Amino acid sequence: MPGSHATPGPARRPVAARVRRAVSRSRLPSGTRLALAARSALAAVVAWHVAALVPGAGDYLYYAPLGALLVTYPTVVDTVSSAWRSLFAVASGGLLGAVCLLLPERYGLGLALAVGVGVLLAGVPAFGSQRAWVPTAALFTLLVGSGDPVEYLAAYAGLVLLGALVGVVVGLVAPSSLQGRAERQNRSALHEAAVLLGDLADDVETGSRSRTVQERVGAVRDGITEAASSATAARKAARGNVRLSRRSAELTAQQAALQREQRLAVVVVDLVEQLSDAELGVLGADPVLGARTGAALRAVGRAVAPERCAAPHEVVRDRGDEAVRELSLAVRQRLVAEESGGAGDDGPDPLPVAASVLTATRRLLDGSRDAPYP
Repeated sequence: MPGSHATPGPARRPVAARVRRAVSRSRLPSGTRLALAARSALAAVVAWHVAALVPGAGDYLYYAPLGALLVTYPTVVDTVSSAWRSLFAVASGGLLGAVCLLLPERYGLGLALAVGVGVLLAGVPAFGSQRAWVPTAALFTLLVGSGDPVEYLAAYAGLVLLGALVGVVVGLVAPSSLQGRAERQNRSALHEAAVLLGDLADDVETGSRSRTVQERVGAVRDGITEAASSATAARKAARGNVRLSRRSAELTAQQAALQREQRLAVVVVDLVEQLSDAELGVLGADPVLGARTGAALRAVGRAVAPERCAAPHEVVRDRGDEAVRELSLAVRQRLVAEESGGAGDDGPDPLPVAASVLTATRRLLDGSRDAPYP
């Protein structure tokens, strides 16, 4: 019966995949998060002890670890960028607060201007992610540093700068690499795409679109987007990373492999979305082309992610080649039969649909060889 293959078990697989990705995104003790936490803690402690050596900093020591925390990001590039932006924001806000101290109504008009103008200034793009510190610094200078605004502003900006410099140094000494996370997300997206091919093979053989495929294709598309975002973050993390700069050729090859794997997943999603329900019905109604197309999709799905199979990877890919050759032979035979008038024309022709699947499976096989699994 058409669609009877969509059992409750397979139908739940896309939901389970989305749940796993959601847990992965929200799980705090990941390698990247733990490394960031460790660097933040180290930078804060070092900044505190370094600031303790500065004469007269006793009452304002806490600004040094604050500055270190402000600039601790996963990548060296973001850390350096945040360092100068935070100093710019603190200095601008502090100057605004000092000006507001000159007003007669310090806690009326002065307070209102410090906050209002500070929020307006925070909209300047140059402040970036540190924009909130413009009105905050203005408020601190006005309320906390009113006794000696010059001394307070110098201590505030100076110690934040000191902490920021410590944070930059820690980031340079112990930078993070996001390559592993990008590779895991890439493999997950490709694995889901391979399973999607198997589900599509079922739909081709039954001639109807199942709910499983409809759900999974959205999950795979989301996985591709996440994998591409992680790959971009990994490239950014490599900039300024002294350790990774010594492995530039290796990282370039890894990034190229990530891009190839993402293209494979995109080909799968495009193929599924391009096949209409009517085309699936036409192809499934043909006993030869339907069976050969389903077999090719299933075999190529295993070849795209061969680690799911017990057989050696090359054996899995050889089987994919064989299934695609069988489909190609069936397509050629049908084409010859139609050209010679030997094929009936009393209904929709499944040949164009089978030919389009053939082209996609060939692309997938070629791409799987370019991005071999270890």
